[in-house]
Amino acid sequence: MTIQPVSTSEYTTANREWLASLHGTDSTDTITLDLPLFTEGVHYVCGDGCDPYGRVLSGVPVGRVAESGLYGPYDPEAHCGRQILRGS
Repeated sequence: MTIQPVSTSEYTTANREWLASLHGTDSTDTITLDLPLFTEGVHYVCGDGCDPYGRVLSGVPVGRVAESGLYGPYDPEAHCGRQILRGS
């Protein structure tokens, strides 16, 4: 009987289909999100027992809330600053 070690790997890549090009992806700014403004399943997914980390989905357009300086989902009908598209 011969015993052979077996290893497996799993890779996850970001879905960047929404990008027109990769231009500028090497020099990005960080922002802080106002998570209560986002909708689970639409803007982000929560982790589970196997993957405890949630994530905001790629390409979610955001606007800056004027009062707090935090970012929420872009909404053209908003009156708090999120009606101005700041990025995605």
